Amino acid sequence: MKNKTSLFCALFLTVSITYAQGIIDGFYSAPGNISLTASYTATAYDEYFVGEEKVGPVPVHNKITQDIFSLYAKYGVTEQLMLILNAPYISASGEGDPDPVNGETKQSGFQDLSI
Repeated sequence: MKNKTSLFCALFLTVSITYAQGIIDGFYSAPGNISLTASYTATAYDEYFVGEEKVGPVPVHNKITQDIFSLYAKYGVTEQLMLILNAPYISASGEGDPDPVNGETKQSGFQDLSI
């Protein structure tokens, strides 16, 4: 019985918290409306933090470069229901030796896809 009560409370709180606004921008989309947003982010780093101390270069790779392409879409299904998609595609490469685990200097693919 305790597990059923915990599950009910978790679902109730989730519904209660998300009932008033849509994710990200705070507004519901009207039924039939779709909103698409694309973004691009580029990063490169050759130092990183260990606690509060900045150290470098990045082990094995020396420097890591990332290109991140994201697509965010929301579609109004009803007055109170939206379908939301977030799909980031990440391409990362290192300038040093290949990774000792997989033997690669580059990785790419979709990461943290959410619907």
